Amino acid sequence: MLRRYAAIGAVSLLVLAGCSDGGESEPRRSPAPSTPKSAAPSPSPRAAFDPPTRFGPQGAALPAEASENTIGGGDAPVRPLPVTLHRTTAFIASTTALLAVDTITGRTLATIAPTAGTTQAPTGTTPGGTDPARTDAARAPLVWTDNGRATVLATFVVDRPAKGTQKAGRAIEIVAVDAETVKSLWTAQVEAPAGLDQGYAGLAADPIGVDAGTLAVGVTYQTAQGVVAVDLATKQARWSRADFRPGVVTSGVVVGATGDPLSDPSSVLALDLADGKQKWSALPGSQQLIVSSVGPALLIATGKNYGSGDTLVASLDVATGKVRDRSAADYSSVRCQFDGKDVTVCGRSGWAVGLDSTTGKTLWELPDRAGTRVAPRIAAAWHGAVYGTTDNGPVVLDARSGKDREIAPGLAPLVVNEYVGIGLPPNGGEGVRAYPAAQ
Repeated sequence: MLRRYAAIGAVSLLVLAGCSDGGESEPRRSPAPSTPKSAAPSPSPRAAFDPPTRFGPQGAALPAEASENTIGGGDAPVRPLPVTLHRTTAFIASTTALLAVDTITGRTLATIAPTAGTTQAPTGTTPGGTDPARTDAARAPLVWTDNGRATVLATFVVDRPAKGTQKAGRAIEIVAVDAETVKSLWTAQVEAPAGLDQGYAGLAADPIGVDAGTLAVGVTYQTAQGVVAVDLATKQARWSRADFRPGVVTSGVVVGATGDPLSDPSSVLALDLADGKQKWSALPGSQQLIVSSVGPALLIATGKNYGSGDTLVASLDVATGKVRDRSAADYSSVRCQFDGKDVTVCGRSGWAVGLDSTTGKTLWELPDRAGTRVAPRIAAAWHGAVYGTTDNGPVVLDARSGKDREIAPGLAPLVVNEYVGIGLPPNGGEGVRAYPAAQ
């Protein structure tokens, strides 16, 4: 799998939401959060297509927070949008609140702010901070099913006021919202990993993943990173660790890398979500390691050899950490994403590949060897469909064959589900818009 496209050059593997009449008006900034407001989502959901291959021509403008500082000067996304879809509702993680937006009307249904104190926006110009080690800054909210209830989880850094004998300080607040009613369910506060928060600007928190009722929160303080595992039943921290850069949560573990990404020798570690104990380690003596998911059973780690500086990319078994394949290729600018079914799609400018998410086997690669087809710029992959653009416009590929599935979809969505696609307006305009799935 890795050798097939080892010569392409660079993979950092980032596992890379108002009413509208269809015009491309500028997105509105949501009001500053105060007391949470809420309104019921639209009662009649759109027709569902799993996966959609065409989108309607009229899109609802989403608040500026859905794309702020994520779109580059060339109208191309420079990092994943901080947006998660549940049915026809878009949940947007801003720096100060969680927004719930009806993608049918563009109406903001709820603005849910933390309750423990004043939110602290990260330093720099991006919602997730500017630290280059944080390769997936401004992670989208997570949807977690709790006893049959779909629950949206978002995380914030808050400045807590002094109370009684308790000094003022900072905390990480988890906000839980009912995905159907968009009403706040609960909030909880946990401390940053010991030694990570020195009280200065630059502390940020991002939800990494949920498994077995435990939420892993990635915490960044300037150039240092750590993780807190939060028991969602008790709403308390199970454990935390400061010298760990979390990347993937799966099968009861959080997998990431140790050490400073630029200067320290590093390894890939899998830590038990229940108690933080090490389950396995891999690739010792590495540097600048980044871990991302290919599927439920397979991971990819990229980085360099600490001693020689040679680049490396390796596929790892989730259960054991065993290296299935390894290459010395330079993977520093490709983004990969799992389609949630059985294929992972990786791409960079001028190249794309589909991988079987269980075996890692190469399913297809573009451009083809005959030179008759070009590679699209990958926007998203979901449930067997790959969405992207070429110089001919948006296109949808079949995820397993790589063949053109729809050549006139009307949109290359960056976030998509069976009801809606969220993406850049095809005819230009500010921000991102939500377009109904039409086929």
